[in-house]
Amino acid sequence: MARLAADQYVLGADDVLAIVNALGEVLDGPDAMDDPEFRLRIGVSRTAARQAVQGIRGARS
Repeated sequence: MARLAADQYVLGADDVLAIVNALGEVLDGPDAMDDPEFRLRIGVSRTAARQAVQGIRGARS
């Protein structure tokens, strides 16, 4: 098995679930931010975040 660098971390199922849920809240939750604030605070576009969530969900299937 390959060794991880000091700045790498293997995500467990609970980690992935927490990340997907958190992104879901900031994307579509009741207090979702508008697009400019989303990009400023999250660091990526709303589209990129949606694609990341879709990719994670697809990889978990």
